[in-house]
Parts: sequence; C-alpha cells; structure tokens
Amino acid sequence: MAVQKYWRKYVLIVLAAFAGGPLAAAPEFFNADAPLDLTGDFDWSEFIQAPLPGADPDARDNFGAFTEAMANNAYSEAEILAKQMVEAASSEDSNELARARALQNLAAAQQTIGEHESARQNFLASILAVSAAKDNLSPDLVKPLRGLAATFVSSQQPEQAFATYDKALHISNVNFGPHSLAQMPILQARLQLMMELDDPGAALDVLERVDMLYTRKFERYSAEMLPGLYLQAKFYSELGVKMEERNAWRHILAIKQRTLEDDDPGLIEPNIRLASIYMRSMRSDAFRAVSSSSAEKHLKTALRIAKNSPDATWEMRKECLLSLADFYTLFDLKARARRYYGEAWTFLSVNDELLRARADSFDAPVPLSRPDPDRYAHIEIMSDYEQIEQDDYLEGEVTVRFAIDERGRTQDIDVVAATPEDFTRMEIRARNAVDSFVYRPRFVDGQPVSTDDLEYRFQYYYLPSVYASALEKSAKRNRSWQSR
Repeated sequence: MAVQKYWRKYVLIVLAAFAGGPLAAAPEFFNADAPLDLTGDFDWSEFIQAPLPGADPDARDNFGAFTEAMANNAYSEAEILAKQMVEAASSEDSNELARARALQNLAAAQQTIGEHESARQNFLASILAVSAAKDNLSPDLVKPLRGLAATFVSSQQPEQAFATYDKALHISNVNFGPHSLAQMPILQARLQLMMELDDPGAALDVLERVDMLYTRKFERYSAEMLPGLYLQAKFYSELGVKMEERNAWRHILAIKQRTLEDDDPGLIEPNIRLASIYMRSMRSDAFRAVSSSSAEKHLKTALRIAKNSPDATWEMRKECLLSLADFYTLFDLKARARRYYGEAWTFLSVNDELLRARADSFDAPVPLSRPDPDRYAHIEIMSDYEQIEQDDYLEGEVTVRFAIDERGRTQDIDVVAATPEDFTRMEIRARNAVDSFVYRPRFVDGQPVSTDDLEYRFQYYYLPSVYASALEKSAKRNRSWQSR
C-alpha cells in the first residue's frame, strides 16, 4: 500500500514532537506516568470468577486453591485445577452459569501462560454458556468478551479484537447506559490497541470520550475525576500531545491541592510531571524563558515537599534532588547543578541500600537530552512521494564514538562506522545530533568526571535513488576541488 498523506502527516507530527528526545529519566516511583504496556499482556485477576452463591464446599475449596496458585505464579498447577473445576461444573446437576465461570477461569489461566488458542476456545465456550443461561445481552458477557478480545490481541488479530471490544462495549452500554464508567476497562483496552497500531486519530477520539464521561458525572475538582485524568495524561504523553498532557497534569495538581496538605507527598508527582513537560517545551525558543521558570518552580516545590514531609520516601527525595540537578545541567548552570548533585550524593551515602541507589545514579553517565535526527534520508521535495511504498526504503546505520566531559557535554565526536559508506548527509546528521546531547556526568568521590568511548548508533531509512544521487553530488564536488 502506498504511503498516504495522513500517515506522512502523523509521522512528521510525532517526529517533531519527539525531536528533542528524553529530557530526564522518569522517576521510578511515579507509576501514573510509567511507560504504557502495549503488548497485550493479560491481567488475570480481573477475569477470575468465584463459584456461584450456594456452591458446595468442594467447589469453594478448589477455587481457593486455584486463586492461590494463580497468585503464586504457579500457572501450570492453576490450569490443572481450573480443568478440574470445569469438569465438575459440567455435570448434569450443574447450571450453565457455574460452567461459564469455570470456563472463564480456565481461559484466564491459559491466556496467562500463552496458550492463546485454548484460551480463545474456552472464552468462547463461556460466552455461549452465559448466553444460553441468560441472553445475548447479559452483563455477564462483558468480561469473557474482553478476555476473548485479549486473545486476539495476543495472536496479532486486531480486527477481530476490535470487533469483540465493540460487542462488549455495546452490551455494557445497553445494561449500564452510554455514559456509565462501566465501559472504562473496554475503552482503555481499545486505546492500548490503537496505540500499538499507530492510529492516533482513533485514540484521540477515545480520549475525548473518556473526558466526556468523567466531566458529565463528577464535579470538575472532585477526587473522582483523578482516574480519568491519569489515563488521559498517560496516553497524551504517548501520543506526544504536550498541551493536553500538561492540561491533564495541571488538573490533577489542582484537585490534589484542594484535598491535600501543602506538604503532602501526593503533590510531588504532578509537580515533577509538569516540570518534565515544561522542560520538553524549552526546545522552542519562543517559550524557553517561561517554560524554564515554570519547570524550576515545580521542581523546587517537589523537593521542598520531599524534604519536609515525614511521609515522603527516600526514593522521592532522591529523584527530586536529581531532577533539579539535571535541570540545571541542561541549562549549563554548573554551580547549581553541582550543589544538588552533591546533596544527592551525601544523602545516598548513609547505608547499603542508599549506596546501591547512589551507584545506579552516578556510576555511569545518564542521558538527559538525546535528540534523534530525521530518520528519513531525503530532504528534497519529491514529486512521486505518494507512489513510494514503505518496502522501497533500505536501512542504514551510522555509529558515532564520543566522550562526556564533567559538565555533561559531548566532545571528541567521531564517526567510526557507517553503512552504506560515504553517505555524508547522514553522517553529518548523526554527528550534529551527538553534538547536542546532554548527560548527567559520571561521579567519582562526589565529583563529576569525564567519560570516554561512548557510542551512539543512528539507524535510518533511505531510498537507493537518494543514496546514488548523494554519491554523484559528492563525486562532482571532489572533481571540482581537484581541478582548482
């Protein structure tokens, strides 16, 4: 299929949004902004169904053993127990709902261990059993339909997954209403799949729906708004929509400021996240001064809370200190950066646990800003661009070796390998990218030191015709210089 205008526009937007690369490592304890899991991994705990009320003691005991095995990651044992429960629930005196629950439990165990086809068959059997016992619009169908969709995701069958999620969404809306939050797990699963398929337009539509569901149901600054806002912040971050991501975190901060004390550690997270967003905005000269001031303010607020709150963990304090020091490193404010790096070094030198954290933070350079150049080699406007197919591109690579000085800046930049050779345009792009990198320097005995022999590999895509044209132009330049 030829490259479409929409696809090109999206790629360019995303490349522009991420052109500067990461500006700081995400604090590990801030789960709300953790990288999204877009692999279709299955959360079995959502899909486990207890025996029906009035079930016999043996059924309850078997279910208890099954859940214990699942919780202990003994999935093979859990699968055996689940099969026994299905067999028991398939007796003549059992009803279809009991059998449906047992089948769903078996499917959950099988999906967890990667037996996707078996899980699919058992989710389907559970769906049929529920439909037979109740009807085709029973709310009891929602979870097995979600489970069935997960098997399609795991088996790389997105069309079937979307169709199944749509069925689950329809049943949820029929039973609970089109504005009910009961549909949220389905919407989130659809969002994850849309992200995996690089469908930003559809993902944005779902995010607007999420916003509508929460704003219709709750007061703007009520704590009930937070789950929806966290979800929006996550996905807007993944999409590179900085303004909407920032608005979500501002809203989260405003809610928490209304409900928490000034030094509550719950305020650290939104302050850190807002600082990160402002730091990414600093790449635009037009907003650099405003963004830097806002970022610094939020980072200092987070650090103040981490120091003053007795409920703040040492991990929080560590990350706040490092985040502020990294901010000053990015601005090349050497004295301020060293002050907070030094404070972090001293703080992390108290016991063995903190010393391990110190080693992780300071024993090697940490990238703070690593902007990737354009990964497509051609820069000229091509009249036949619409006819280019993705398979027409070849892959190239440039390897650059460099050093980091005690300020976190790169030096001694040298191209050490390139495939294909003599593609000067791409070698220059790689060198220029490395020249703009900023790192947290390595520390020894509490002092920043230089680090040699680091490597950056720049992988790119090119058309053979563009490479041939570049070689021809280079040859002409060489002949011109030789003739002088």
